[in-house]
Amino acid sequence: MSEPRAAATSRIAGALIVAVSTLAVLVAPAPARAYSVDGKVGVGYEETLISLADGGVGTPDVRAAGLGGWIYIGDLGLELILGLRTLLLSGQPIDLAGFVTAGAHYNVFRAPRVNLSAGLRVDTGFARAIDGNGNATAFRVGVALEVPLRAVYFLSEQFSISASVGPVVAFNGSDANPLTGARNSTSLSLFSGGFSGGLGFTVWLR
Repeated sequence: MSEPRAAATSRIAGALIVAVSTLAVLVAPAPARAYSVDGKVGVGYEETLISLADGGVGTPDVRAAGLGGWIYIGDLGLELILGLRTLLLSGQPIDLAGFVTAGAHYNVFRAPRVNLSAGLRVDTGFARAIDGNGNATAFRVGVALEVPLRAVYFLSEQFSISASVGPVVAFNGSDANPLTGARNSTSLSLFSGGFSGGLGFTVWLR
């Protein structure tokens, strides 16, 4: 092979190596660090899954969606959700209903800006209604359990949106459960609300 031809071949080979190396760098996935929530504390709005169930029996006293608080220890998130409504009538007892939800969620998958967790929630609803004669009815308490699969998307370090889906079991006693309105039964909802429910947002304070 002549020297000019050898030099040309060498230049072509070098150009091909550079081109292939450049293409490999461009198409290779950039190294990404999974999003850490360790030590984060936040407040916001959260919809429990029981608030989406509609068994068609009775009328719930309260929709279990309200003020939520979060604290993370490693990949374990502890959650508290509160809600309350009252009706003040002159000269009559207070008509009230509310709920308290406590939950724990563990991140089973973490990616840049997205966390996916599985957890357990205990919903406790309470209510006292006023009858047509202005008398307070019996104070009622109802309980439900949820197993939410929850996805959280961090729009920034300080703000995230979330959506949950999963099964719910509500235990309805002889008095109407404030969370479902049902009596003497066990309510089971699988993935109630589909992809339209269990929504929330959190403002992260630290």
